[in-house]
Amino acid sequence: MPNFKRNKRDGNEPEIIEALQRCGVSWRRLPPGAGADLVISPNRTLVSFVEVKTKGGRLTRREIELQCWCQQNDLTYLVLHDAEEVFETYLPFVKEN
Repeated sequence: MPNFKRNKRDGNEPEIIEALQRCGVSWRRLPPGAGADLVISPNRTLVSFVEVKTKGGRLTRREIELQCWCQQNDLTYLVLHDAEEVFETYLPFVKEN
């Protein structure tokens, strides 16, 4: 069972959300301990889970479990550290898919 009281939002999450909004990507926050911070969708056919990490941040056991589940089910699980990664990593991925 996730420890919802201990988990906190990363300080860089607002920057990443703002970048996603500027790109027209729909997003929704997931509850702390869910294994990802956001679920995002640039269109009706592509859904991705996003874990926001500060530089040097490491995935928790729950985050790794969700990442593995996503891989097994052909879903995208992204780890984003800043707005620049949204523009350089995520947007090119969207254009390919």
